[in-house]
Amino acid sequence: MKLKTNRRKSLVIVAFINAISTLQMVIWDANNYYIIGLMVALTVFNGLYFFLYIRSKNNEFLHELKQLTYRVENVGQYVFDQVPLGVILYDELDKIVWSNNYAKNIFAADIDNLELANVNEVLYGYLKTSKKGFEFAHEDFFYLVNHKKEEKVIYFDDITSYTKLMNRYENEKTSLGLVVLDNYDEVVKHLDEQAQNDYKRAIVDKMASWANESGIMFRTLRDGRYLILMRNETLAQICDNKFSILDTIRSIGNDDAIFTVSMGIASGYQSYVALFNRASSLVDLALSRGGDQVVIKKKDKDDFLFYGGKTNPIATQNRVRARVNAGAYERLILDSDNVIIMGHRFPDADAIGASIGLFKIATTLGKNAYIVLNKSEIDRANEVFINEILNDEQLSNYFISSVKAVELMTKNSLLVIADTQSNKLVIDQKLLRLTNRIAIFDHHRRGSDVIDATLSYTDPSVSSTAELVVDMFDYFSKRIPLTAKESSIMLSGIMLDTRRFMYNTSKKTYDAAAILKQKGADEKYVAKLLKAPLDHYYARGHLTQQARVFKTDFLIAAASPEMVYDRTEIAATADDLLNVKGIKATFVLAYIAKDEIAISARSVGDVNVQLIMESLGGGGHLTNAATRFVGNIDAAIAALEGVLEDLE
Repeated sequence: MKLKTNRRKSLVIVAFINAISTLQMVIWDANNYYIIGLMVALTVFNGLYFFLYIRSKNNEFLHELKQLTYRVENVGQYVFDQVPLGVILYDELDKIVWSNNYAKNIFAADIDNLELANVNEVLYGYLKTSKKGFEFAHEDFFYLVNHKKEEKVIYFDDITSYTKLMNRYENEKTSLGLVVLDNYDEVVKHLDEQAQNDYKRAIVDKMASWANESGIMFRTLRDGRYLILMRNETLAQICDNKFSILDTIRSIGNDDAIFTVSMGIASGYQSYVALFNRASSLVDLALSRGGDQVVIKKKDKDDFLFYGGKTNPIATQNRVRARVNAGAYERLILDSDNVIIMGHRFPDADAIGASIGLFKIATTLGKNAYIVLNKSEIDRANEVFINEILNDEQLSNYFISSVKAVELMTKNSLLVIADTQSNKLVIDQKLLRLTNRIAIFDHHRRGSDVIDATLSYTDPSVSSTAELVVDMFDYFSKRIPLTAKESSIMLSGIMLDTRRFMYNTSKKTYDAAAILKQKGADEKYVAKLLKAPLDHYYARGHLTQQARVFKTDFLIAAASPEMVYDRTEIAATADDLLNVKGIKATFVLAYIAKDEIAISARSVGDVNVQLIMESLGGGGHLTNAATRFVGNIDAAIAALEGVLEDLE
């Protein structure tokens, strides 16, 4: 304080001398050199004085600044070390140049001067692929990672407590399911009443014991239909166990009486009403896929979860469904302006045969009808079949291109989908958007990408869609006439999908074939339709040579990368290989275009190839399924083998 007071006095004195000097210069003569010299001296003195004064002030400021900087550095270091926020700085080579103690504690190591890839591979993968923040789990802890790529800084915010609280909240939510005895009536119809009651009691007892052991509430809604309630945590546990109750129920009967159940379970919906309604639709989905399986849908997930499905659906001899759906189809036809029939892309004999049957129903009922076929989407192996049809003067008039179909469509048109339910597989998706009146006829198991339809008649227990259509013929108000060629085409569809009556047949299959035979189907003409060109057999032979055994029960044949095949060649090879002794399922992989691989799967019935193909994005039947894979053949093989390795 004294120093500052003296400086103020000095400044006052200097200012006073300067004022006197200036006054003298104004009063005295400018030629007085004594005065001029005095002024120069005073000016030098003043400048020197102010220079020294300012320098002392700067030194004082710098000293105070150093003290402040030291304090800030100490506070910052304390914050970096004590606040639960990990910080990592790295350079252009992804090498860590600095990290705070919290970041080091996360990885339990001094990570400075290490490359990010060597710190944690999972974290490094996220850093390279994620554009924004992401959650990262490490050693029972959870972190929200904020990656500033421009600044090359990574922040770790510990969210373990929040994550565990949310997990607990989710685990304690309720899941609701419906259980149905999906084939009980069909199996026991020839048994006496006592045997029927014994079997039902055994099934219910097994279900009740399973529910009690798993912590599930189990209640009867009505005969053959049951309600189950559980926590999400319990649902996760029985999912890990692959719903062993399905196998338990199958073990109750014998070879002549195999019982199966189906379940639909909903999770994550806000109200019990929403849970129940969703579970109802899910159990219907399980039944439409053939039963003996569980379908689960979580509200926050786009995909469905499927378990089971190990048995072939039992073909019911009851024709009530055929009669009901025939009546519904007739009403839709009569209320429509016209009927447009469309199958799947690259149509086969079953898709064409079923479409002709549906076409004849519509025209017989007095409506203009058309079958969509794009000539640019015909497999080589099907060229003989389709060209034989298109070269016929009468049959060729049934078919139009998808472009022409768009022109003919009105809001009141009826769009009929044959031999598929998937919106991804139809010939032209644009047609689906032009009308709300859609009818579906299909024999494949239902997937998750199903077309929303006014009428959906699907039955995975029948051999083919052609069989499904023939089964309805007797229930229309008018007799459905077929020419010999039309009957032969429909019969070829049944023969193709049953591999000439070797697989997937029932009494109804032979009944449908008999009806077509009565209408003039000719076996010689069918054989002509199903003929394939010589190079088709060359292709099958080459693919067969690539076959190798995998896990004893499977054959995998992968084509050479430089060769491109038709889907029918790939499918036919899978059929051929199924005749190898001791093989339960076959898988054939080959390119159908650049970076596009088709996989065809076949089974004798012991292995559900539909579930295997669904794991790879496809679908189909228990014994006949397929999928498409984008990438290279080695990646496709690895993906397939990974699924097969996980099979029980």
